[in-house]
Amino acid sequence: MINLDENIANQNTQNQLIPLGVAEIPSETKDNEGEPYLISFANYNTKLCQIEDLIKNQPKAALKTLIMIGTSIFSIDDFKKNNIDRFPIDKSGDYSQLFSRLGEDIELMEIKLQGESRIFYFDIESKKTFYIVAILANHLETKKNKR
Repeated sequence: MINLDENIANQNTQNQLIPLGVAEIPSETKDNEGEPYLISFANYNTKLCQIEDLIKNQPKAALKTLIMIGTSIFSIDDFKKNNIDRFPIDKSGDYSQLFSRLGEDIELMEIKLQGESRIFYFDIESKKTFYIVAILANHLETKKNKR
């Protein structure tokens, strides 16, 4: 009985072809080091969103911030370099609503726009993705006393 793998290996050696097991398939992945963050609405909470309630220059501030993130933010350090302050938020008070459809390991952040308006989001730096959870016109209560 002839071993087919051995027979193919012998033919490849004789013909000086690269054995099938060592052939490389070109990688389709590209280096995203020079790519800005992508903005995703995959975790957007439409029930909480107040984007239609933004007034005066708040919509402009929101759009300007998102444009900056999608064009000039290449790493976490770039947020500070571009004067975008990120603040972590706790799962307390009315903020807990923002966490309702998110995994336990998500660190939710906020960006203050103008007045009380905020963008709530989380990002995954390794994927360079900025996930918007909600855009609110009014600040949420963090330590609401319920009596």
